[in-house]
Amino acid sequence: MRAVEIDFQDPWSARRRRWLLLLALAIGVLCAMCLDYRGVKQQELELMRSTGGQSSEVVPARARILTQAQAAEVRAANQVIEALNVPWGQLVEAFESRDPGQVALLAIEPDARKRVVRITGEVRTLALLPDYLELLGRKPLLREVILLEHQVQLQDPQKPVRFVVQAAWGRRELRGQSDDF
Repeated sequence: MRAVEIDFQDPWSARRRRWLLLLALAIGVLCAMCLDYRGVKQQELELMRSTGGQSSEVVPARARILTQAQAAEVRAANQVIEALNVPWGQLVEAFESRDPGQVALLAIEPDARKRVVRITGEVRTLALLPDYLELLGRKPLLREVILLEHQVQLQDPQKPVRFVVQAAWGRRELRGQSDDF
């Protein structure tokens, strides 16, 4: 015959005790946080009464005044942020022609602060330049497209026309115009 082992201890009792202990600890922490919050609110109320209802935020004078070096750092950081926010992909796409053999882009120079971009490029003939400017004027991203200068490159045997165009960027509504070149 085999011996029968009988365990009269409830296996769940040890687990229950651990959970109850954890629950009691959580309730204690919650009560401590409530008391601390109540104390902070009481201090804030007393401070409001003593200042006549003015804001309880006290900013030290040294925190309000930036040194010249800090101000220069802030300006430099803002310039970097502005440069990073230039919509490069959209700008390049707007300047690209439908026929790449007709217009060559040489430089794209954005001014993020003014939201203006200057491009330098070349067209094969002077007759193509007004069409390209009209194409740029129809792009939704570009506004106020202005030809700043143009010059026929006499030293080149094909005599292309080098031009500089300035345009502001930013969305505007169009009336269903096509942007084919």
